[in-house]
Amino acid sequence: MESPGFAGEKLYRPRRPEKTVFYSVLYHHYERFAAEYEERFEREYGRWRNVISQTVRKYLDCGNLKRGFARIRCPQCREEYLLGFSCKVRICPSCSAKRSALWADFVSTEVLQPVRHAHVVFSIPKLLRIFFRFNRKLLGEMSRCAWKAFRAYCGECLGKEVLPGGIFSIQTAGDALNWNPHIHALVCLGGYGADGVFQSLGSLDTGALRRLFEAYVMEMLVGKGLISRELVEKIRSWRYTGFHVYCGMALESVEEVVKVGYYIIRPAASASRLKSGGGVLRYEARAVGEEGGYDASLFERPGETFDYLEWIARLTSHIPKKGAQTVHYYGK
Repeated sequence: MESPGFAGEKLYRPRRPEKTVFYSVLYHHYERFAAEYEERFEREYGRWRNVISQTVRKYLDCGNLKRGFARIRCPQCREEYLLGFSCKVRICPSCSAKRSALWADFVSTEVLQPVRHAHVVFSIPKLLRIFFRFNRKLLGEMSRCAWKAFRAYCGECLGKEVLPGGIFSIQTAGDALNWNPHIHALVCLGGYGADGVFQSLGSLDTGALRRLFEAYVMEMLVGKGLISRELVEKIRSWRYTGFHVYCGMALESVEEVVKVGYYIIRPAASASRLKSGGGVLRYEARAVGEEGGYDASLFERPGETFDYLEWIARLTSHIPKKGAQTVHYYGK
């Protein structure tokens, strides 16, 4: 028997999330995870955040017609169907794909300039990452530190006051959903002077850029009373401080920039990499073709194994604060 009001209607047939391991684990195990969180996970992941339950429940209702829908009608042929509302949360693979498509259209038409760009990644030491887990406002501060470092670098290299531009995306997940806050940036290789003329940079000196980024982050943490000057000197005395800056090949076209952009604004977890078997979950390493992917043509694809609740704990730890801005646009 058809539901009242739906008889004779054509329905939009979206992806079937309930058939995926990603959806199934959250649907069947989330309530137990929430019940056991304080005892089992609070020490490592911090106090319970209400945004977790809000996000997961919205995701489980994504596309559910019982939660609301829009009636889509063709003005010419009058054919119509029902479209369930999207959840728009950051962990939803479907909504993330839509968000990426809209983002690509926006930056390609409204943001990107016809100059060379580069993909730059700013990373911090493991010793300091805990501060960003328990005080998530610091993630925005880290983004600003990365921007200030890049702007200062451009000024030093070009010998004049220039204004570069960049899109800085905050990411918190490592390859196995471990807590690893870092910044992905798409930056112009150069900057605009006071006369409006673009001054080009050559290849980036990642060592110099790293030292600037390190100085800004250290100063920010000292200023907030989170670390001491003594700790700063100790870290700087190490052969490897743990700060790192990576720079990819120069991107010559808008299409190349947008392709990298899809990667830097991706959600924390990929549904296609989650496999189930034997009562445990395996989260596989990135596939060939993904940025930094692993070539599994000769070897078994690596990954990490979790029980259901541990995987949910890792996944939900990367849900940003409600209203948090994870992509920042700086400069010209």
